[in-house]
Amino acid sequence: MSATITIPAGLEQRIAGRAAAQGKQFEQVAVEMLEMTLDQLEDYEATKTSLAQVGTGKTKPMREFLEELQQEFGIPESR
Repeated sequence: MSATITIPAGLEQRIAGRAAAQGKQFEQVAVEMLEMTLDQLEDYEATKTSLAQVGTGKTKPMREFLEELQQEFGIPESR
């Protein structure tokens, strides 16, 4: 799938500057930046969801889970 979008002039200049500095095509840098932004947004949303689940008691922090495993199976603490 391909799409055509209109990019504001100031943003276009910023992307063009990055592309020139990296020796890449404008479109390649624009796609890389969109992918990176979406990845970061998805990570943020997953973290926010996880923290909300911890806050409501639906899950527990990894630290507590690991402590329970250590106690249940007699695993010594590693430091």
